[in-house]
Amino acid sequence: MHALEVIDFPSVLQHLAANCESPLGAALANELEPSFSAADVTLQLSQTDEAFRLLASEKLPNLAAIRDLRDAANRAAKGATLDGQTLFYIGDALTTIRALKAILKPKQETFPVLWAIAKNLIEDQKTEEILLRSVDSGGEVMDSATVELARLRRAKRNAAQRLTDKIHSFTTGASRDYLSDPIVTQRGGRYVVPVKAEHRAKIRGIVHDTSGSGQTLFIEPTEVIEIGNALREAEAAELAEVARILMNLSSRVGSMGMELVGSIESAGGVDLILGKARYGYQLRGCVPEPSRAAHLFIESGRHPLLDPEIAVPLTIDLGGEQDGVLITGPNTGGKTVAMKTVGLFVAMAQCGMMVPASRAKIGLFSQMWADIGDEQSMQQSLSTFSGHVKNIAEALNGLKPGALVILDEVGAGTDPAEGAALAKAVLLTIQAKGAKVLASTHYGELKLFASNTPGFINSSMEFDLKSLRPTYRLLSGTPGSSHALKIAERCGMPKAVVEAAREDQGIQAQDVAKMLEQLEHAQRRAQKAQSESDRLANRLREVEAQAEKKLAEAEDIRRTARQKIADAVETEMRALRLEAADVFKTLKQAAPKEVDAARERLKVLNQRGEGIADKTRPIRPRLVEHEIHKGMAVRVRGFSQVGTVLEEPRDNKANVQLGSIKMSVKTSDLEPERSPVKVTQTARKSHQLEKAQTASVEFNLRGFRAEDAEQQLERFLDESILAGLENVRIIHGKGEGILRQVTQSVLRRHRGVQGYRDGESTEGGQGATIAVLK
Repeated sequence: MHALEVIDFPSVLQHLAANCESPLGAALANELEPSFSAADVTLQLSQTDEAFRLLASEKLPNLAAIRDLRDAANRAAKGATLDGQTLFYIGDALTTIRALKAILKPKQETFPVLWAIAKNLIEDQKTEEILLRSVDSGGEVMDSATVELARLRRAKRNAAQRLTDKIHSFTTGASRDYLSDPIVTQRGGRYVVPVKAEHRAKIRGIVHDTSGSGQTLFIEPTEVIEIGNALREAEAAELAEVARILMNLSSRVGSMGMELVGSIESAGGVDLILGKARYGYQLRGCVPEPSRAAHLFIESGRHPLLDPEIAVPLTIDLGGEQDGVLITGPNTGGKTVAMKTVGLFVAMAQCGMMVPASRAKIGLFSQMWADIGDEQSMQQSLSTFSGHVKNIAEALNGLKPGALVILDEVGAGTDPAEGAALAKAVLLTIQAKGAKVLASTHYGELKLFASNTPGFINSSMEFDLKSLRPTYRLLSGTPGSSHALKIAERCGMPKAVVEAAREDQGIQAQDVAKMLEQLEHAQRRAQKAQSESDRLANRLREVEAQAEKKLAEAEDIRRTARQKIADAVETEMRALRLEAADVFKTLKQAAPKEVDAARERLKVLNQRGEGIADKTRPIRPRLVEHEIHKGMAVRVRGFSQVGTVLEEPRDNKANVQLGSIKMSVKTSDLEPERSPVKVTQTARKSHQLEKAQTASVEFNLRGFRAEDAEQQLERFLDESILAGLENVRIIHGKGEGILRQVTQSVLRRHRGVQGYRDGESTEGGQGATIAVLK
C-alpha cells in the first residue's frame, strides 16, 4: 500500500516485531495491515488495553517457544514422520501454551478479551511430557524415550567396548612386532591394524586395504570380526528403534494436528498483542479512544520513530465540522513530520496499536491515501510534478467517503498560478466526496482559500522570529508565513540581494506577510492563555472531585457509626425491656417481703438506662478560660439554646447572652458550638502550609501489590501537589519492572504531573522515577 510506505509505517512494524518474543509473533507483526472494520478495530484496541494491564500485573512465561510449526503439524496429521528437532520444538511450544493459559484462566473476568483467545488453547500435558522426555533440544532421541532403546544402547556400548579392548590387544601384546605401527584405524567402518606384508600369515583376518607401497596390509583380525558384526547389529537395531520412536511421536502429534495448528496461531496472536502493549509502553503511549466517525483528535502526539526526548508534541483536531486542515509555514519547519505523524497514528490505531500521545481519539477511516516527498520516477520518465499528479489522480478515482487523504506541498512543482488553481480543485473534490484531507502548501492563494471556504481551517508551523529557527509546534487556526527572505538572510545571502527582493515583493505582499506574523504572535499568546486556563480548570475539577469523594467517605463513616450505635443501643434496650417486664411480673405476684428486692432491681435497671443515654450523648469538649473570647458561640450545660459570650471571661466566669437572658456562667459549664463554618482563603492557605510542613518528597512503593501501589501513589501525588512540591521521588525498585510500569502509568495520566524521568545514578537509577509536578 503506497500510503503506508510513504509515511514509513513498515519501520514502525519493525519496532513492533522487535517487541514480540516469538518468531511467529514477529512474523505476524511484519505482516500487519490497518483494518477498516469498526468492530475489528475496537476489538484489537480492547486486546491491547488488556495486554497492557496484564503485563503490569502478572509475570508471563516467555513466548519464544511459539515457532511457526503449523506446516509440521499438518504433515504429521497426514502421516509424515517428523525429525527430532521439530518434535522437541512442538513439546516446548505445548509447555509454553499451557503456562500461558494457566495465567489467564483464573483472571478471565479481569481480561475477558484475551481469555476469549486463550480458552481454546490446547492442553495435553501427557503428550508434552512424552515429547520432552523422548527428544532433547538438539533433536537427539534420548535413552529415556523407551526401555528398549535404553537396552539396545547399553548393548551397543558393551559391544563397542569389547571391540575396542580386543583390537587394542593387537597393538600391545605379542602381535605388536608384526605391525608397521602400533595403532588402530578404520577402513570402510571396520576396525583394522596395519600389518607388515611379510607377516601376513601371522595374523588371520580380512584384508580391507593396502598401503601405496604394498608393504602394509590393513587387516581386520578374525577375533574382531565377530565382535564387529555384533556391534553393527546393535547399531542397526538402535536406528530401527529410533525410527519407530519418531514415527510413534509423530503419530501422536498428528492426532492433535488441527487443534495444535489453531493453538499455535492463537498463541502467536497473543504474543503479537503483548508486543503491541510492550511497544506502546516503550513509546509512553496511550490506547486511542475508538470512534465510528471519521474524526481524529491528538493531544501532545509525538512521531513514533523520533527520539521522544527531542520530538516536539503535536496537537491537532481533524473531523467533525472540519473537512480539511491546511498547514503552512517555512521549509524545514516540520510540516511533513506533522503529516506523517497523523498518518502513522491512524494506521497504528487501525492496527490496534497504542500511539505516543497523552490522549488520542481516532475514528475509523475507510481508506488512507498519501502523497509525500519526491515522487520522481526514472523508470516511468515522470517528473516530480507528474509523479504527484499521478498519485493524486489515483486517489481521487478510488476515493470513498470517510477516507483520509494526506497531501504534501499540494500543487507544487509547476507554475504557481496553475498549481494553486489545481490544488483548490483537488481539495474541493476531496471534500465533495466526503473524505478528510490534511495538506501542506506555500501558496498564499490556498491560505486565503482555507480561510474563506467552509469546512477548511488554516494551521501553521511556528517560527521563532528572534532566532529565525522553526520551533516545530503546530498552531491551529491561523496561516503561517514562509519567512523565505529572513531565512535567506540568516543563511548568508547578501543583504543587498534580500533588500532588493523585499522591494520587488511589493507593498501589498509585505503587508500580508507582516499581518501573518502578527497573527502568529497573537495565536501563540492565545494558546498560552488557553493552556493555563485549561490547566487551572482541570486542577479545579480534580480538587472538587477529591472534596466530593472525601465528603462521601465521611458521610459513609458517619452513617456506619450511627448504625452501629443504634444497633448497640437497641440490643441493650431490648435486654432492659425484657428484664423490666420480668420485674413487673414479679411485683404483681410478689409477697410483701419481696417487693423491696424488686424495687431495687428496677433502680439498677434505671441506672443502666441512664448509662446508655450518657454513652450515646454527643461529647462536647469543656472550655477553659483562655479558650473563650468575646463573640464566641457556646452552649451552656443544661440549656438547649446557643448563646454568645458578651465579654472576655474573668476569674473562670463569663457573661453569656442566652436568648433574652444574660447570665454569668462558669467557664467549665460552657461547650463550644460546632456549627458549620465557611472555609476562608486564609484557612485554605493554613491547610496548605500545614501540608507543606509535613509533606515528604519521597515515596517508597516497594512491597506493595500493583493495585495497592496505584492507589497509594495517587494519594501521595495529590498530597504533594496540595503541599506545593515541585519534584518528588518514587522508589519502586528494579525487579521485574512491574512497579516501575505502574508508577509511570499513573504519572502519565495524572493531570497534576508535568513530566517524569528515570532517576540518575545518585537518585537510584532505574529503581526510582523522578516526577515533576505542575
